Amino acid sequence: MHYFITALFCLTPLYSSSVFLNKSTIETINKYQIVDVRKKYSFLQKRVNESIYIDVNALNDKSSIKSSILPKKKVLEKLLQKQGLSDSENILILGEGIYAWGEDGRLFWLLTNYTSSNLFLYDGGYRQFIKDFPKEISKKKYKKPHGNIKLLKDWKAISYKQIDNYGGIKIDVRSTQEYLGATPFGSIKGGRIKEAISIPWSNFFTPLGLVKKSQKNKILKLLDKKKLAPIVYCTAGYRSALIYAVLKEWGVDSLNYDGSWFEYSLKK
Repeated sequence: MHYFITALFCLTPLYSSSVFLNKSTIETINKYQIVDVRKKYSFLQKRVNESIYIDVNALNDKSSIKSSILPKKKVLEKLLQKQGLSDSENILILGEGIYAWGEDGRLFWLLTNYTSSNLFLYDGGYRQFIKDFPKEISKKKYKKPHGNIKLLKDWKAISYKQIDNYGGIKIDVRSTQEYLGATPFGSIKGGRIKEAISIPWSNFFTPLGLVKKSQKNKILKLLDKKKLAPIVYCTAGYRSALIYAVLKEWGVDSLNYDGSWFEYSLKK
C-alpha cells in the first residue's frame, strides 16, 4: 500500500473507470490521501495508517435549514482547512456507507463540485478496507495536520424553485415509508417532490455495503428515458450524495439536491 499525505444538466462519461475501489483496483492508484469520515471516537480508537479525520457534519451552514446545507465556498474552504485537508491529486474517502448516513458520499460529492482532485470511495467502506488490509491499521495518537486545500472550481446548488419544472427524472432515495409520507427525521411535513420516483438507497447496495452491480442495468434503463441528468434527493442531501457517487460509478452524472426534503417541504 502506498499513501501520500499532502495536501450541468447533461449526461457525461466518467473521468475514470471507477469511483469505488476494491482490493485489486486500489493498487492502480500510487499516491493518495486517505480521509476518514466515520465518527471521531471510532477514528481515534482505530484508523488506517496516515489517514486524516474530517467531520462532514461540521461542513454545513449552521444557519441553514436543519443545519444541513453547504455554506459559501470561502467559508467551506476554511472549514476544510481547519480540519486538516490539503490539496491532493488523489483522495480516497473511507466511511460507513449505508451503515451511517452516507457521509463518505457527501464528502465525495462536495469535493467533486469544488476541486479537480481524483476522488475515490472504497467499495464496502472502512469495514471492507480493514478486512482487505488488516495490517494497515494504526492506533497511534492522532495529530491533525495543517490544511491548505483551495476550492478553485465554482458550483451553484440546485434551487428548490427549479425542482418542480425540471424535465429530468427525480429520484427519491429515502425509504419507501418516507416516500409515502413518514417523517422520522423531523421534516416539517411528509410527502415527496412532484413526479419523483422512489428508489431507496438500500437498493443500490448489498447487506454488506457493497455496490449492488445487479441493479445497474435496471436503474440505468429508467434513466435512459430522459436526456437530462437525474436529480437525486433524500432528507438532507447525504444519502442522495452517496447515490450520486454510485451513479457516477455507472457512468451517469446526476445532480444532488443539497436542500432535499428538509428544504423542499419547508418552502413548498
